[in-house]
Amino acid sequence: MLEIALEQALVVAILLAIPTGLLVYLFYPAIIAGYADRTDDSRTVTLQKADSDAVPVLSVVIPAYNEEERLPTMLKDAYNYLRRGVKNPSLQRLVAAANSSNKNNNTVVEWIVVSDGSSDQTAHVYREFVTCSAATNNDMTWKLIEFSRNCGKGAAVKSGMSAASGDYCLMVDADGATEFGPG
Repeated sequence: MLEIALEQALVVAILLAIPTGLLVYLFYPAIIAGYADRTDDSRTVTLQKADSDAVPVLSVVIPAYNEEERLPTMLKDAYNYLRRGVKNPSLQRLVAAANSSNKNNNTVVEWIVVSDGSSDQTAHVYREFVTCSAATNNDMTWKLIEFSRNCGKGAAVKSGMSAASGDYCLMVDADGATEFGPG
């Protein structure tokens, strides 16, 4: 009798544990993102503001966790592609769409890197890139958001998108998985 009761209790425990585990697995990123909101240990720094007061047409959000090796290459490729401003056909279409809706002539690109508790020099590498790039192009805004601890990619993307002020937002990974095209 005791064996049957123990077997039934074990079956019930397993039947409860499986959906509970599945729910935790599915909603873990949302839980972590919500936790990151409550602890608000991030800081946002505008490294360089565009010369004009125009609203950015495009905000490029880059979540980065320990990406000091890959971030410069990705930034260089994306920057070379987007720095052509209105001469860039992709950006030209975004500008036309944005200008038709808000009647401004904005061509500003906003860059937002979210260093998600990186233990390497990700933020420093980005600052160096901004120092070199902003000197040659003043119609871009550069922001850095730093988390003091790793909160996960979902929280990094959410934080970057919340800080974005562009008419259009684009999230790209720091590893260069997204090709921007020829520079």
